[in-house]
Amino acid sequence: MTTPHQKTDKLSELLDNQSKALHRFWRDRTVKEVFKEMGTVGHVRALEVTHGRKSPSNNGWHPHYHCLIFCGSGVDLARFDASQRMDWAVRLYMRWAACCVKSGLGEPSFAHGLKLDDGEKAGNYAAKWGLEDEMTKGHTKKALHGETPFDFLRAYLADGTDKQAAALFAEFSETFKGKRQLSWSKGLKARFAIEEASDEELSTRVEESAVLLGALTVDQWRDVLKVDGRATVLEIAARSGWHEVQRYLWFIEGASKGVQLDREILAEARSLLLPVT
Repeated sequence: MTTPHQKTDKLSELLDNQSKALHRFWRDRTVKEVFKEMGTVGHVRALEVTHGRKSPSNNGWHPHYHCLIFCGSGVDLARFDASQRMDWAVRLYMRWAACCVKSGLGEPSFAHGLKLDDGEKAGNYAAKWGLEDEMTKGHTKKALHGETPFDFLRAYLADGTDKQAAALFAEFSETFKGKRQLSWSKGLKARFAIEEASDEELSTRVEESAVLLGALTVDQWRDVLKVDGRATVLEIAARSGWHEVQRYLWFIEGASKGVQLDREILAEARSLLLPVT
């Protein structure tokens, strides 16, 4: 589910208006009727955001929703023909468009405003990473179209010169602070016997397998990015320990500031720091 967006839009204002539109949508009588016809028992909704600064049109921030709709046991959506599924899609789009207009967002296009895919496509979508990753880790992946907020962070950390990326990431972090990016409809967690836990409770839990080996400075991380050495650092840390990671960081020091490092020498350094298997 998407809404119109322009280069001049503020992210905070877009999110506020989208929240109003979404509230109207879930309360709409026609929407409830469509979901009843589908046999819907609940949904999980994820909020993601990208930015189009590198596109020819540069339409700015693009916050949007991904929703997984769960149908009751025994409901076979395959028995509904294409015309029935199209009817659902059109009715849902019409109500979403009306809710967007009422909320000051303008009217989204039929092609992009709301897309209703069947269970097979949703299953393939979620299976790429796993349901929990696909719905919650959009910030860590690279966007197919536009840039994610963490693309901005990566761009700035590469050499520290992309000031626009830094400003956009700051806007994202300030706007999204305290906002819920994943929402379950009422009663769905209980239906699937999923534990309810607050962010505060989850943050205090410590994974027994987690061990802090060390920390990199921003300059060291820029050096790693410059030589495309992220996998190398992880492998050295896992197989040889933090002392050898420090040796590798010393070897590539200055790469982000223009120090030239031959790829063959980098490969040789990696082999020296890893134990023979």
